Amino acid sequence: MTFLIPITFFLCLTYAIKAGFDAIVRYRIVKEGVSGELMESMIATDREQRRYSSLRWGLFLVAIGVAFALIAAFGWTSITPGAIAVIAVCTGISQLVYYGIVRRTA
Repeated sequence: MTFLIPITFFLCLTYAIKAGFDAIVRYRIVKEGVSGELMESMIATDREQRRYSSLRWGLFLVAIGVAFALIAAFGWTSITPGAIAVIAVCTGISQLVYYGIVRRTA
């Protein structure tokens, strides 16, 4: 379990850097006096990206859940190539479904 500490630290650090960078970019945009139309466009784009990000993660987590359910249904109790293949296939299918949904709505 101690291996989770560096991984969690890296993820938190990465998120903090991204949040800081986004804040700096937004501050500079506001400081420069960007037009209202451009600001509204940027906010709408950001909102859409967040919505799509939630969709992608939702599909991904459901697919991983289905993969683990299939692994349990097959009775696999150890890591086998079949178990890894089920996880990979379910993950790939979720990404293809996401791509199809985004492409259809765009």
